[in-house]
Amino acid sequence: MYFLSSQWGGARRIPVMFKFFVYTFIGSLLMLVGLIYIWFKTEDHLTLMRFITQN
Repeated sequence: MYFLSSQWGGARRIPVMFKFFVYTFIGSLLMLVGLIYIWFKTEDHLTLMRFITQN
């Protein structure tokens, strides 16, 4: 998506690419925070890690 917009984006390609970067970055951070939250709210994640490391 980045390469398409940067190559054929027209006159407003710089602001469009900036928005694309910002929205993608914020979305990725929110997903990471959500996954970390779920990881710590799960009771048995340490048991799963012990099982993975033993085999």
